[in-house]
Amino acid sequence: MGEVEKKYELTSDAIELEFIGKKLFRIKALRDFADVKAGDLGGYIEKEENLSQYEDCWIYEEAKAYEDARVYEDAEVFGNACVSGDAHVSGNAVVSGDARVYGYASVYGYADVSENAHVSGDVTVHENATVCGHADVNGDAHVYGYASVYGYASVYGDATVSGNVVVEGNAKISDHANVRGHAEVSGDAHVSGHALVSGNAVVSGNAQMSDHAVVDDDALVTENALVCEDANISGHAIVSGRARVYGHATVDGTAKVDGDTVVDGKMHLNGSNQEGEEAATQEQQNEAVPAVKRKPRGR
Repeated sequence: MGEVEKKYELTSDAIELEFIGKKLFRIKALRDFADVKAGDLGGYIEKEENLSQYEDCWIYEEAKAYEDARVYEDAEVFGNACVSGDAHVSGNAVVSGDARVYGYASVYGYADVSENAHVSGDVTVHENATVCGHADVNGDAHVYGYASVYGYASVYGDATVSGNVVVEGNAKISDHANVRGHAEVSGDAHVSGHALVSGNAVVSGNAQMSDHAVVDDDALVTENALVCEDANISGHAIVSGRARVYGHATVDGTAKVDGDTVVDGKMHLNGSNQEGEEAATQEQQNEAVPAVKRKPRGR
């Protein structure tokens, strides 16, 4: 196999990154490819290893790639974006705006990282996922499918966000939590500790989920509610106010738990009961600690 015909060269137009003691060189196209024409100037790289001479990858405008970062295949880096450390941007991925991809992060497929987003650590962002705004994805997190993480949201600590999920606002997904399907996590909500949010469920406000809790189907957990310790919220159930649901408790159907209500143990609240009827048996009530304040059923 013959030597590849180079598609770009490093020019003498250089900038210094004084904070890391690196000199970067503007690139210049040597031949036509994709939307790039011979003679076009691109962004800046430290060395040829930062940008592949193969396929249609390119670094545009004032964007930069340096240290041991690699941009290859058909990936594009625009604007003032930076790819550094040992990060890889490949496939048809796009990094733009003032976004930063660094550490050992990998962005590939048709993923889009833009605006002021940061992707770092051992993160993977791939398929058609979008990370934008001031979002921060770090640690060992995975974001893929058609998932969107934006606003000031954070995904970290081996958490997974996939499917058509939306994570926005100041929401946090961490510590092995899994958000999938068409679920939404927003506001100042925090999902952590192996918790699962799936289906069309919504976790919002200042709600907290942890310790293997599950929110599924069309359920809503909002305001200052806490769901933890293997609790399961599903159906069209709503948990709101300062309610706490934990300890293998189940809330489903069209049940509503609000105010300062506490549901624990193995209690099962189901909104299919008649108006005003208590969903738990007397035995379950006696086991509850503290006592459960019940609300009328139905939406």
